[in-house]
Amino acid sequence: MTEPTTRQTNPKRTLVDVNASGGALVLISASKFAKYVEIQECPPEDSVTYAPQGLIITLPDDGYVYEYPLLPGQIWSGGDDTYRAKLGFAIPAMTDPANNTIAATPYMKVISATGTATQVMVTEWS
Repeated sequence: MTEPTTRQTNPKRTLVDVNASGGALVLISASKFAKYVEIQECPPEDSVTYAPQGLIITLPDDGYVYEYPLLPGQIWSGGDDTYRAKLGFAIPAMTDPANNTIAATPYMKVISATGTATQVMVTEWS
């Protein structure tokens, strides 16, 4: 059996609403087993005129303490985008055989960089 060398062609895409800068941070977590993920601000589906807001993200690596800017058009990515036989980057929420809940892998917490709410597209590849 040969090892695949490219990502799957049909990743899972999820739209997530993001609060304005005065609101609460929104947690974005894995929704499937993923080897690679991209998160980017995107226009609403019904938008005629779209003004990107930019994002402020916090990461679980530092306990969500430090804020990092994600400018309009920038993509945050994690995992291995070559689809080599490596461990997965993220797991979805699940229940183990002993009926214990296992939380999904958190990617980040996010909020709009301005007083205007926005949304992001989370794209996950297996």
